[in-house]
Amino acid sequence: MKKYLSILLVLTMILSMVIPMGAFAEGNDNQAIFDELKDKFGGVTTDTSLLIKAVEKLSGTNFYNTVLNDAETVINGSQYSGLKFELNSKLYLTKDNVNGEVEIVKKWLSNTKELTKLIDDVKKGSASQVSLGYIGTLRSSLLGSDLAKAWENKGVLQQGKSKINFVLDIYDAILDNLTVKEKDSSMNLEFNINVSGLSSRIKAIQSEYLNGNKITDTSKAASAVSDAAKLAANDFNNKIGNSEVAKSLFKQLVNYVSYTAPSDEGSSGSSGGSSNSDADVPVTQPGKVDKEESAVEFGKDNVSVQTKDGVSTVTLKEYDLVAGIKNLRKSIGSDKEGKAVVDIENVEGVNVSFVLSSKIAEALSDNNISLEINAGDIQYLISSDALKGIEIPSGAKIQFKSAEGDVESIAAAAGELGNAKKVVELSLEVTSGKDTTKVSEFASPITVTVNVKGLGDKDKLAVYYFNEEEGKLEFVTGKIKDDKAVLVLSHYSKYAFLESTKSFTDLEGHWAKTYIESMAAKNAVNGYEDGTFKPEEKVTRAQFVKMLVSSLEEKLEAYDGSFTDVADGDWFAPYVAAAKKLGIASGYADGSFKPNKEISRTEMAVMLSSLTDEELTEEDVAKELTVFADADSIPSWAREAVAEVVKAGLMNGDNGSFNPENPAARAEAATVIYRAYNK
Repeated sequence: MKKYLSILLVLTMILSMVIPMGAFAEGNDNQAIFDELKDKFGGVTTDTSLLIKAVEKLSGTNFYNTVLNDAETVINGSQYSGLKFELNSKLYLTKDNVNGEVEIVKKWLSNTKELTKLIDDVKKGSASQVSLGYIGTLRSSLLGSDLAKAWENKGVLQQGKSKINFVLDIYDAILDNLTVKEKDSSMNLEFNINVSGLSSRIKAIQSEYLNGNKITDTSKAASAVSDAAKLAANDFNNKIGNSEVAKSLFKQLVNYVSYTAPSDEGSSGSSGGSSNSDADVPVTQPGKVDKEESAVEFGKDNVSVQTKDGVSTVTLKEYDLVAGIKNLRKSIGSDKEGKAVVDIENVEGVNVSFVLSSKIAEALSDNNISLEINAGDIQYLISSDALKGIEIPSGAKIQFKSAEGDVESIAAAAGELGNAKKVVELSLEVTSGKDTTKVSEFASPITVTVNVKGLGDKDKLAVYYFNEEEGKLEFVTGKIKDDKAVLVLSHYSKYAFLESTKSFTDLEGHWAKTYIESMAAKNAVNGYEDGTFKPEEKVTRAQFVKMLVSSLEEKLEAYDGSFTDVADGDWFAPYVAAAKKLGIASGYADGSFKPNKEISRTEMAVMLSSLTDEELTEEDVAKELTVFADADSIPSWAREAVAEVVKAGLMNGDNGSFNPENPAARAEAATVIYRAYNK
């Protein structure tokens, strides 16, 4: 978690906001404290030497003390007299206590060698004895501080609550509501606080952690932080901003923070060119929670996009995503399913790599939140457990890659199936250090949606998996909705988009030719070996169930012996089993299925009705059926089902009659399945 301002700004911002560093001294286990740091800041890739130089720069310019003096000036203002009293009497944040904490931490930071080792260990996620000892020196010093003793003796925290988590939650709340504006190319910055948002967060954190020692007016506390932040920006500008160290640091951090350069790149000095409103970018934006939709929404400020040689690399910002995911789970409770939605602008085509960190993957899994990524021509829906079982080291990068493939590479395999219109290669890689592992299979399916607009007749488009070992194409889906193909995949590979050329010798001039050819393209219906379809031949119950289940693209089921006249070895057994599980077909009262019986139009309507979402009253049913002259001959047990499929547009009559007992022809079956398929 928290790559945002890196370890450097974790240390400096906590100091500058006058948060008691004594909280880091809790507990008697140095490893536990290291683990807290690792969980918060593991995976940072900023050069350690650069961080050390920046720490030295901050110390050398007396930045800490200047910021603390500014904070004191703010608190001493008449409008904050009540707040100052509560800080002193309830949280024991007196000037002497805070200065004592700061001096201890400054001395600790001055040990460059051990600080360097600690930062390196946190980045790689494993503590050395040197780092554990270094943490121990800080803990020992802080445990003896006046502030730490006051917190312990006065019972500031609720029983069992963690001081370090309290401190870091306050810190998170500040950064979540902090906005940075770069005023000019000389690194002069403005810091602004969302007072209302911070006030709400402080109130919630106090309720979670503190006993009776609470700040009464949290909006006043947030306003004080806002005033102090503005002064802190001036201190940064005067002491740090216009320096090579600062510029290098921010160049390193650009991948981890929402940070924008001034609109006028040619300006210089604090009075240089002004920035427009688009330059006001929140340092941390943990998404917008939509409680009703059980979703948290992210946008352009929560990702970084780089395009090179026609390939776009979209990196999801770790802090924003992790914070947003956790906020969503807290908002919707523990039972509801939730989704993190990332909408990415100005990325076209399928040559895209989506990059997320190991901590984002961990947050999705731990909080049972799925991830949806939308980027123009390609979208992903990744379930919370899709990556379960895949080895993802701490600090690793996970890349979902898609790339336009060579159509000619699958031309031979396409053969008579159709014309290859597009090839998309999908891959998943986990990179840790110099090691990259390709992942081909997932614990649960990942849905990939690809834009197919302009590829050809969508009624005849289908997607196939290219089995490179055998040189064969295997059907995946024919589902095209809103010019998009939806692929539900359990593995990644090369996928071909084909426009079918399938037809049959006996369909010329037939009224159902279009429907039959479309369903043949979608792998729902087949013809005979002699090249015919036999459109007027009657359909058996087993044949119709196969067509219907195939059109649904549902997984076939092992037959469990449910029907007296269906054997495990029958070709239709897995289709009958799937239809039973889906609630499409239940058989007869005597326990039979009658697979070889010609299916009547009534029986076909009953099976199709399970696919509709129509809810009809008795009056609605009567109204729908009055259009048929033979409505009275429709069996009572099927009247509602017939009315539902008629209203849904799946079935029609013939010359004013429904003909409920007539056996259905293959052409009729293909037509009603076409209508259901495209609903």
